[in-house]
Amino acid sequence: RSGAIKGLIALGVTMVLICGKIDLSTGSQVGLSGMFVAVICKYVSANLPNVSLSLACVTGIAVGIVFAMLIGLLHAFLQNKYDLPPFIVTLATQYLMFGMAAILCNNYPIPNAFPNWYVQVGMGRLFGVVPYPVLIFLFFAIICYFIMEHTTIGRSVYAVGGNQEAARLSGINVFKAKAFAFMSVQVFAALAGFINSAQVNQADWTYGKEWPTDCISMAIIGGTSMAGGSGTIYGTVIGVVLISVLINGMTILNWNIYLQYIVRGAVLLGSLLLMTYRDKYRD
Repeated sequence: RSGAIKGLIALGVTMVLICGKIDLSTGSQVGLSGMFVAVICKYVSANLPNVSLSLACVTGIAVGIVFAMLIGLLHAFLQNKYDLPPFIVTLATQYLMFGMAAILCNNYPIPNAFPNWYVQVGMGRLFGVVPYPVLIFLFFAIICYFIMEHTTIGRSVYAVGGNQEAARLSGINVFKAKAFAFMSVQVFAALAGFINSAQVNQADWTYGKEWPTDCISMAIIGGTSMAGGSGTIYGTVIGVVLISVLINGMTILNWNIYLQYIVRGAVLLGSLLLMTYRDKYRD
């Protein structure tokens, strides 16, 4: 279940990496999106008893998605218009959203603010067997695969990542491709935030803080190049499974948390080295 939630972000990360960019702000988006829903639900419960809690929850979800799209659009605009390094731009918005989430909750978690159906999205299982987050992840993985492999915008993302200038000269709208990639990863991060807050029935500004590394690892292990222009959604799905098994296995074996960090860092570094050798071999 936890791997599927991170896997949603990894799908968006794959698109951004294929476009030749990177986004480090997804972790903060996770905490902030769940906070939007919790704050609005809590306010409605305390001040507007005649308003449905479900309506408040849906409003919070809509606010979170719109905000995520605006952040993604901001990333694309600053990178495309002023050629700012996406590493720095997304690092800055990571701090911005992290601070916003902390201010919204006054540094305290917000528990038990959601309607029951929202909580079931994170905790429930279809027919008592398959967790809903896994089904949601697989659904969006199929959608992303179709978009990247069979639509104009998907092929444009590949073209921009492979050679931006050549893509521009061939008539591709470079900004549109970048905006699609950056907005997608932010929306997926928001969805992951909703599901995560539902799973624990609580919103916390620290949720997702350390997730970007795992999500990037999932995409890279799945074969997505940091240099841009190559990568697949189905490869990322495999990467999600491998990283999830690794993390859950170390947790079940009760490995020291710091040792787990070492192993995860080694896996990421090893994946980068393998990717480098693969690219050299192809050249």
